[in-house]
Amino acid sequence: MTTMMFAEKDVVFTRFVQLLQQAPIFEQLCQQGDTLHPQFTTVTAHLFCALYAADVEWLDMPLAPEQRIVKQVVTTIIESDCYKTRHPLTIGDDLLALICAMSFAEAMKDWLAQHHVGHQQAENKRDTDYAKQQLQQARTQMFDAQATDAEKERARTRKQFAEKRLEHLQRRVEQLRQMPTQSFEQMPTEVIVEALEQAYTKGTTTTAAVQRLIGDDGQRRLQHIPLRQQLTLAEKVQFHPNLREIAELAGRFRRIAKKKQKQLHKKTMERKYIVQGQELARLLPVELANWAMPRAKQDFLRRFSEHQTLMFSEKGKSKRGRGPLIICMDESSSMSAMRAKSKAFCLALMMTAKKQRRDVAIIPFATTVGQTMYVKKGQYTSAECMSFCDQFLHGGTNYEQPLQQALHVLTQSRYNEADIIFVTDGASHVSDRFLLQFQDIKKRKQFQCLSVVLQTAYTTVDVAVVAQFSDVVYEVDDLEKAEDIFTVGMR
Repeated sequence: MTTMMFAEKDVVFTRFVQLLQQAPIFEQLCQQGDTLHPQFTTVTAHLFCALYAADVEWLDMPLAPEQRIVKQVVTTIIESDCYKTRHPLTIGDDLLALICAMSFAEAMKDWLAQHHVGHQQAENKRDTDYAKQQLQQARTQMFDAQATDAEKERARTRKQFAEKRLEHLQRRVEQLRQMPTQSFEQMPTEVIVEALEQAYTKGTTTTAAVQRLIGDDGQRRLQHIPLRQQLTLAEKVQFHPNLREIAELAGRFRRIAKKKQKQLHKKTMERKYIVQGQELARLLPVELANWAMPRAKQDFLRRFSEHQTLMFSEKGKSKRGRGPLIICMDESSSMSAMRAKSKAFCLALMMTAKKQRRDVAIIPFATTVGQTMYVKKGQYTSAECMSFCDQFLHGGTNYEQPLQQALHVLTQSRYNEADIIFVTDGASHVSDRFLLQFQDIKKRKQFQCLSVVLQTAYTTVDVAVVAQFSDVVYEVDDLEKAEDIFTVGMR
């Protein structure tokens, strides 16, 4: 049972326990640490409190030996310059405080494992068993009548290596018998401080990655996401490099999208796009000044009531508005090299859709069509995000099946006015019969089909085939150059 030694911090400790229950991987880390040292979770809990709370004060109470160990480690942390400098970042932020505490705990576990005799003895035994196995295999091949002279020579070399390895491991056994197990109190101050610095770095980068994957900019908006979802993503991001890469790329695509959308609407600031009306958000600065000046206010109110005040036009926006998006994403084997980038590209489109409250459907395809992912108003859960990032079809390329599925999605009421984005790097064909059907439905529903064709040194796409069912074809060698896609439905 962990005893809290900080004054008036029982609520924070309870919060730590609740967070661990929602984060199985972090909870497992504490359980593994407790096998190395019984006070492992206690140290981690006190560190979380020190990070989360604005200030901490030790209780004035007699301490047992194990409690003195905890206080020694945590005091070293609190008195470090690293803690004093970065502590404001984690105050009141349970996600960042927990990730930092767990990152420190991971480093602490590794150090204890390296200095724990029992752990090293078990590791030495595993290495010994493996070396004996290698030695036996080498001996067997040396006396194999069917083995060639070259194979026997290689086996003799492996035998000599295995014998030397066993000699070293046997000496290691004797060394470990005389080696005492080191505990927290022997943990050097520089090791503790370095682990804390790395924990802060991991914590901030992981939190930023979670924000990118969820599609929210800034801590305020992240608070609207259920904490369990944040923790689930944080665990995955911290221990899965691929997800971190996707998060980084998604952030890059998001910046590209914002820049492109900003460029699209920048022209509305030009004089030739000034019109008359009474939309407050688009009034010219001079009109706002007229409203603020007593002498001009009466004239402004008259013109405003008669829809004669000057304002920026909305030219650049779609007549249909910002409708849903159906994304057909190629997941054939040739796209494997761009797997992370293609996932990030789709996530960036979903983030844009989330901001604009647009429905999205993603249709992965290769030789066949994968499971369609439906995202209402761009809102997706952490489980949906991880499932989407993990899956990849592989195989060949088939254009017709994803387009057929896109037409099926269009029949649903939520996607009745959707536009289609088609991304591929592979060659395929479309039958005349299907093409006539597609064009007929396209004409009746008046949707757009915009395609991105990825031309690389390793792929060949017949652009003419893609052009048969597309309104516009963007021929690029990298998805980052397909920036115009982020303005679909905004023109």
